[in-house]
Amino acid sequence: MWLILLTALVAGLCFLERYFHLLKAQRHASEFLAGVYTLLNRDNPIEAAKICEDIPGPVAHVVRSAILTAGEPPERISEAIHDAGMLGIRGLESKLNLLVTLVRLLPMLGLLGTVLGLMNLLNQPVTSGLWSALITTAVGLCLGIIFFAGYQFLVSRVEAVVIEMEKASSDIYAFLVNRKRRKEQDGANG
Repeated sequence: MWLILLTALVAGLCFLERYFHLLKAQRHASEFLAGVYTLLNRDNPIEAAKICEDIPGPVAHVVRSAILTAGEPPERISEAIHDAGMLGIRGLESKLNLLVTLVRLLPMLGLLGTVLGLMNLLNQPVTSGLWSALITTAVGLCLGIIFFAGYQFLVSRVEAVVIEMEKASSDIYAFLVNRKRRKEQDGANG
């Protein structure tokens, strides 16, 4: 039983750490991008990149990578966005494997407790041993269900942040490429 509670404690701490990390990572990108676009339209990419540094989360990191490669060919901008996005996704998903492993262990630990309790049943009165055998299964299953729901919640939050990253990526890419084309056309016409 103590092993189940210890595993549940570690799973709970892992869940809370990921929850607060994802809470910080999920920002409203539209407001953030509006400020970045304003600075870029004023030809102030350094300040736009600085704003991206000050805001936590993968969306800002992706946008910063795009801004830092804005003067390069569109393929290089796309590559920088892709690389930053992959790094951001890796950061969002870290520790989720640990959480799902712990979630899968909890019911098995409960079943192990049941088997050990049933083995102990041979040395005790029937009702006392049966109760201790079944309680570990019930606790393991209940905790497994709760933490599995928490895991699924975190996965949905990761997916929401990834969608936000993809939208911000395509928006900043289109903005930078179109801005560069307009400048080239203005330079050719001027």
